[in-house]
Amino acid sequence: MPAVANLIHETSQTTGTGNLTIAAANGRQRFSGAFALSGSDTFDYFISSQSAAEWERGTGSLVDANTLVRDTVLENSNGDTSPVSFSSGVKDVMNDVPAVSQVQISLTQTLSNKTLTTLNSGQLAGHRNLIINGDMSVSQRGTGFTAPANTDYTLDR
Repeated sequence: MPAVANLIHETSQTTGTGNLTIAAANGRQRFSGAFALSGSDTFDYFISSQSAAEWERGTGSLVDANTLVRDTVLENSNGDTSPVSFSSGVKDVMNDVPAVSQVQISLTQTLSNKTLTTLNSGQLAGHRNLIINGDMSVSQRGTGFTAPANTDYTLDR
């Protein structure tokens, strides 16, 4: 799985399909501050031209603090998986978790043979129904019970 970090954003004026020379964006973390150099960390990247309808998403690595290698292109504005030949102009280069890798949680969860511990109102915000399929023990700050299978419970905040 590619490495991830928060608020990674740099710019580039590189043209063509090769490695990108990247530069710090004001107030943002640099790739080199979050990932190892010499290609030992692989991370997700997103490149978007500020002036043209050109973009690319893929996995990359760093050769040095100022060079991003486009290792694998996953999708782009050309509709394929080859590197975009970027035209002149400024490009935003960011580390971003692709939608396909993000997890969504619904408000109703079905749990099977799990143990819930240390529940508090903050963790239950917006969650009210607990459906138990199989044996499950629930404990709250040292007190607990074992809930019978196939029973619906309403969690009150």
